[in-house]
Amino acid sequence: MTRGIKDTSHQGRWHNERFRALGKELGLTLEHHDKLGWSVTSVPSNTRELYRDELEELAFVLVAYRRHEPGRKGGRKSNNNGVSAGCGCGHKIRVSRGAYDAGPIYC
Repeated sequence: MTRGIKDTSHQGRWHNERFRALGKELGLTLEHHDKLGWSVTSVPSNTRELYRDELEELAFVLVAYRRHEPGRKGGRKSNNNGVSAGCGCGHKIRVSRGAYDAGPIYC
C-alpha cells in the first residue's frame, strides 16, 4: 500500500505475482494456492534470523495489545443469566425475560 502496488485482485482474495515479488523481496517463501493465489507464505530460518529483533518486538506488542482491540467497546452485548426475580419470602431465582414478563413469581 505504501508503494501504491495493487497486490490483490478478486476483492482482495487473490494474491497476485506482485504480492509474490514483494514477499520474495522481504525474504519470504511463497507458494501458489489454487483459490487464493500466492497466499501460502512461510518465513525461512535465515529470514527469521535476519529480522529476529523486529519479530520479537512484534510478538511482544501483539500479545500486549491483543486483549483490547481498538473500536471494541465492552465485552458481550448479551448474556444467558436471565432476570433476578423473587417473592415476598425473600427467595430469589433467575428466570428468562419471557418467564418474568409472563406474570408474578411465587414459591
